[in-house]
Amino acid sequence: MSSKTPSTPSSNSKRPIDLASELARVEDDEMPDVAYDSDGDAVLKKADYEKMRRTVEKSSKRNKELAELFNSNSAQMAATLAKNNEDIAALQNMQLSWTACYDDNCLTHQDSKEQTGWYPKQPKNTGRSGYDTTPSVRTLAVATKEEKIPAYRPCTLKENNIECIATLSQICKNIEEKAKTDPVMKDTLHLLKGRIKQRLLASTREQLLKFEERGPDTEEIMSGLVYMARRNHMNQKQPIESKEGLDSDNIPTKSICMMRRVDADKKFIRKVKEQLKDLAREDKIEVLKRPTLDFGVTKEGKINFNPKEEEDIEIGTSSFHFNEAESPYDSDEPRDVARRRAQMEIDHKAPPSVDDTSSEEDDDEPRCKHIHPFEDDQIVQFYGTGERKKVAMTPHTDKDHSLLDPEDPFHKELFWAECLDDKCLQHLAYKQDSRFYPRRRDNKPIKDIYVEDQLPSWTLLSFDDSDKATFGPDPSFPMKCLNSEYMEWEDCRHDQCQIHYIGKAKAWREHQERHEQRNRPKKQMTKN
Repeated sequence: MSSKTPSTPSSNSKRPIDLASELARVEDDEMPDVAYDSDGDAVLKKADYEKMRRTVEKSSKRNKELAELFNSNSAQMAATLAKNNEDIAALQNMQLSWTACYDDNCLTHQDSKEQTGWYPKQPKNTGRSGYDTTPSVRTLAVATKEEKIPAYRPCTLKENNIECIATLSQICKNIEEKAKTDPVMKDTLHLLKGRIKQRLLASTREQLLKFEERGPDTEEIMSGLVYMARRNHMNQKQPIESKEGLDSDNIPTKSICMMRRVDADKKFIRKVKEQLKDLAREDKIEVLKRPTLDFGVTKEGKINFNPKEEEDIEIGTSSFHFNEAESPYDSDEPRDVARRRAQMEIDHKAPPSVDDTSSEEDDDEPRCKHIHPFEDDQIVQFYGTGERKKVAMTPHTDKDHSLLDPEDPFHKELFWAECLDDKCLQHLAYKQDSRFYPRRRDNKPIKDIYVEDQLPSWTLLSFDDSDKATFGPDPSFPMKCLNSEYMEWEDCRHDQCQIHYIGKAKAWREHQERHEQRNRPKKQMTKN
């Protein structure tokens, strides 16, 4: 039986290809002869297997040597290629002009750069080289027609009144749902509807001018809301429902800015905040003028009554005697009616009526005065000391305003000169910088206080050895410039104003440029 391999043309194409046939394709001279039986299976002897194993080992050894040779040659080729690239780059750099060389460490052009003192940098816009002399691509100029802005025309009194009514109506609509459950919003809605009714009934020019002279609606409405909340708190007739995590007794005594921050995350408050751009910065509380009644008990057990009016009207002093069993007039009578009634009784020498519901709080003069938002000629005085160790602090009492308590969540809204606690970290920096530590006067309860919004950017003007410190508006931040929303720099007459100094400086520069441009021809003529 002649030996045949699958690689020969005479071999059967249907025979299977095994390991022996694969090796025979590589080295036929060293491979053993393979015999096939009748079924087509390869038949090898033991000697043939040994010969085939030696052939495989020899082939693997040769492949390993070839791989090592290739790796060594590839590293050498890479090194040669890198060196060639460096040589090419150096050759190209030598062909460049020194103005096109952006390498500061280049030895080829270093001499030229040092002589001129200029080291070229690669341009940021690499789209087009500075040495490119080809014409640039031309593009068509596209112009858009500017929209004409209508000339400013100031609103008439009637148009302004209509806009105010629309704004107030929208605010009422926004807080209508909340007013059903929140007493504060209910009072606000009541005041807003009252102002809308007043504006609807205003028809003549004189009536409309009164609204403009009184200032923004929101200022008076918010002031009325604060007064209503304070009155409800003092009378304890309309307690406000407590909210989560907040004492209901403290809410009415807060200023409007604090009431707004309690529910700052709610949608209706945000809407009101956006629409009330002219929100008042101070909580003006209306002080009702009423007769001051002085009483004295005589030896006969009768009461000596001396009425005094708070108004600057000279009224003759009269003494009246009546028994204690006589009943006074009804205390629910309005204050103005009671005042007129007392005046009539004095004029006709009739025994006056006595309001036994008046308390000591009504007789106290208001501690805080009204702060005008546009006036700089106004001051406020506070009691205190320059050395806190000499004068002891007084603790907070129940009769004091709730904001004086350092643990109150809204204590930070308090003006720093009102804080009586030297350990308060929120106001300690102001006290140390000014060397003024507020103190209580005559151990009296403090019921009226100033908040930060009432005295914006106020500073310490004077504080001598006395116990009074005088505060006033900062000259760098005038009250009108700070509080007026529509004031321009042309209307500012304060040289130290830090709010409008940019507009003034720009206008002065433009004025100087125009002046120099007008005088330039004259200077040229004088030289000639």
